[in-house]
Amino acid sequence: MDVYRIIAESSAQTAPIIQKIAYVDLDAERSDGNITLGEAVARDHGVNVRVFPTVAAAEQWLATELGFP
Repeated sequence: MDVYRIIAESSAQTAPIIQKIAYVDLDAERSDGNITLGEAVARDHGVNVRVFPTVAAAEQWLATELGFP
């Protein structure tokens, strides 16, 4: 519930301004379930969020989404 609440509240504040967020999670012990839930809740609130294991992967996704090669 904490993940849902935090993401829902944060998304409501950022959705009008920020529409894409690439989040780099370097924590090897993270919960994949929490990441999946967080991404889904953010998208449901109008923010396109993806979690990546590296900065390079996040940058590539952002560049592709923005139409850069």
